[in-house]
Amino acid sequence: MKRIKKTAARQVSGKEHFTLIELLVVIAIIAILAAMLLPALNQAREKSHQTKCMNNQKQIMQATLMYGNDNDDFGPWAREKAGVDIWWNKALSAYIPSKEGYTTDTTSQFVCPSFKESSGHYAGMSYMINNYFAGQATSIKMNQITRPSSKIYYMDGNGNAVVALAQLVVGTGYCARYRHTGNIDFAMADGHVTSTNWLITNANGYTTDGAFSLRVK
Repeated sequence: MKRIKKTAARQVSGKEHFTLIELLVVIAIIAILAAMLLPALNQAREKSHQTKCMNNQKQIMQATLMYGNDNDDFGPWAREKAGVDIWWNKALSAYIPSKEGYTTDTTSQFVCPSFKESSGHYAGMSYMINNYFAGQATSIKMNQITRPSSKIYYMDGNGNAVVALAQLVVGTGYCARYRHTGNIDFAMADGHVTSTNWLITNANGYTTDGAFSLRVK
């Protein structure tokens, strides 16, 4: 009789209801599953961002090569002239539509989808050009670049429009950004893109041929 009464007590209008303990158990199980799945979901999202970032740099490097074909093999200038904030993305606007001003719009090819720097940086320039190949108003001819497959032309950065020797001194204004689960993406001077977790340094010949050095962190 007691069992019949207990069963009847859990039924209202022919429907069974969970007890408070049962609901808490279900909630706890859902929370545990969510905690287990969240890192995997975050990693998958970041992988998608990295793929988009590498595609962006691929398109930028292809536009750079086309720019060189149309400009006597000179690459784009890093900055149009001293004191004027018109950067290399404007030089490539005939090949890739460039949003005027600095934007955080991640649909732009000039913005990494994982870019999250402060507003004090050039938000629309989350990729940096190697200043050795693209100085202010002038640049080295692309056919003069030795070993182009090993020379970084563009890289993930902190919002600075260019990267020069002084900006890759480790621990002092380091501008490179490893924002893809510890990796940084590069576009190389021959047109291919790559990703690495090695640390970029300014040693070994940067001042003579535009090369950066990589070493294990």
